[in-house]
Amino acid sequence: MPIAVSSPNSTDISKIIIGRFGAPFGVKGWLHIVVFNDEVDSFLQNSQWSCAAGESWKSMKVEDIRANSGGVKAKLQGVDDRTAAEQWTNKDIALERGELPSLAEDDEYYWQDLIGLQALDVDGEILGEVCGMMRTGAHDILRIAATTDAKAEILVPYVEAHVVQVDMSAKTIRLHWQQDW
Repeated sequence: MPIAVSSPNSTDISKIIIGRFGAPFGVKGWLHIVVFNDEVDSFLQNSQWSCAAGESWKSMKVEDIRANSGGVKAKLQGVDDRTAAEQWTNKDIALERGELPSLAEDDEYYWQDLIGLQALDVDGEILGEVCGMMRTGAHDILRIAATTDAKAEILVPYVEAHVVQVDMSAKTIRLHWQQDW
C-alpha cells in the first residue's frame, strides 16, 4: 500500500509543509503547532522554519519548542507577545525537502508528490486530477478535480482498498473507484 506522508496542499515542491500554527499559547508569543504527521522530530530537530507569509515564505528562527502530552508549542524569535503570535495563526510551516529524512519505503510519498497526478479507475478511465489532500481522524483523503464537472470534487480515502497503484514516472494514480460513487 502506498503511504502518503502528510503535508497539505502546496505547489512549491522544494518545500514540504509539515504543520501549521494554531492559536497563541499564553501571552509571551508562544503558538500551538498542528503537526501534519505522527513524527514531531521534524519540528524538534530544525531550528529554522519556512513560514507562510502571504504569498511567499519567510525564514523564521525557532527560539524554543516543547512537545508534551498537550501537543507541540513553539516560540519564534521576534514574536514576543500574544498580538504578534496571532499574526501567525493558521499559517503553514515548511521545511526544505532536503532537510527532511528520506522516505523509508519506495511506496511512500509526500502529499505534494501526489498533487497533479492523473487519477484513473482500475479500467483506465480518467476520474480527474489530484488537486489536494486532507487529513481526517481515520485516514488521509485524496481530493480529485473531476473531469466531468469543473466544479465537482471526488473524495477518495487514501487506503489500500482504494489505492491500487501510484506510478510517479507516468504521473498517474490508479484507484478502485468510479466516477459515479
